[in-house]
Amino acid sequence: MHELAITQSVVDLVIERTAGRRVDLVRLDVGALSGVVPDAMQFCYELISSGTSLEGSTLVIEQTPGRRTADHAARISHSAT
Repeated sequence: MHELAITQSVVDLVIERTAGRRVDLVRLDVGALSGVVPDAMQFCYELISSGTSLEGSTLVIEQTPGRRTADHAARISHSAT
């Protein structure tokens, strides 16, 4: 379950950036192609944030669409020759 490690990193980063001040809301964009399950992150967030300045805060996850650019595909094709 990589959601646990990702969520731990998010919580650590927010605590570091807010210098331990109380936080009510955390917004997070998660790419649709990331393989991350938002419901699993929500579950992990409640466990990990317990006993921290994030305890009781709300995690809002917005799932953003995946993207693939032609430039990226061109680099892959070009480097293969």
